[in-house]
Amino acid sequence: MLTPATIEAPREVGAGARFRAAWTGPGNVGDYLTIVRSSADAGSYANYTETRSGNPLEITAPIEPGEWEMRYVAARSKTVLGKTPLIVSPASATLAAPDEVVLGTNVSIAWTGPNNTGDYVTIVAGGAADAAVGNYADVAKGSPVTVVAPVESGTAEIRYVAAQGRKVLGRRKLVVTAPETTLLADAQVIAGARFAVTWQGRRIPGTTAPWCRKARRTASIVIIRTRPKVRRWSSPRRSSQAKRSCAT
Repeated sequence: MLTPATIEAPREVGAGARFRAAWTGPGNVGDYLTIVRSSADAGSYANYTETRSGNPLEITAPIEPGEWEMRYVAARSKTVLGKTPLIVSPASATLAAPDEVVLGTNVSIAWTGPNNTGDYVTIVAGGAADAAVGNYADVAKGSPVTVVAPVESGTAEIRYVAAQGRKVLGRRKLVVTAPETTLLADAQVIAGARFAVTWQGRRIPGTTAPWCRKARRTASIVIIRTRPKVRRWSSPRRSSQAKRSCAT
């Protein structure tokens, strides 16, 4: 006959939180405490910690809120020797950051949230799947964290993500804009010839200025100032095989 077990743990914990639970029981090799729904079969397990980890031991709450059950399970027979109810309360997060930033720049983001191990703040493209990960910072670094903005302009989203299940607990819209850039070049060039373009503006780390290209018949040069030799290079049909003709 197996020795009955008891479990002492908080009645309610936050989603994804680590907490301590004390136990009594046989403590045989492989025995464990697990957290499952009360309707789960005896052999079912989700988040768990083996009893050899200590007494009390630490275990991680599920990320999904609701009514759960902690169980002491005998490893060999998968018999439930003891159990206790557990309520998991919902977790949420808030994010504070500028509404608009320049692409590739550092973004300071203040956050509040559960601060569970592995949680992080990330910036992804607007509409990206919840499992998507862009540039990010671990919340263990404190608040605020610094995350580098995407290098493409458009609508992005800042997210607080729980490590467990990559569940998004908070989100905030972010507009990413391109820096203002002035280009200087000859008004006319020969098709296929290499030509130099001087640009003035903010250099974004990790990016390459796309302005020094081979001239093609499809290219166009548009005047953006009234003084001579100040032009904007635009080529809506430029080939992806075009070679750079200047140093970055």
